[in-house]
Amino acid sequence: MKKALLIMATSLLSMTLILGHASQPMVFVSAQENQTSISRMDGLSRNPTNYNYVNWRQTTQRYIDFLFNFSNTVNTVS
Repeated sequence: MKKALLIMATSLLSMTLILGHASQPMVFVSAQENQTSISRMDGLSRNPTNYNYVNWRQTTQRYIDFLFNFSNTVNTVS
């Protein structure tokens, strides 16, 4: 029971943070503004070869399915 409450509290907190952040206006930098070149950053590749892209839609859906699957049981020690 404690684990289920902890999961629900964590998910509510994360949704609150995400929704609060999503309500902030997005600021775009126009292409006409000058950008400072950073030599260390210029040497980095735009597409690293060993990077694993995360499918956040799938990850979120699995988390929601786990969270709201009420047939799951939790073993607690009294």
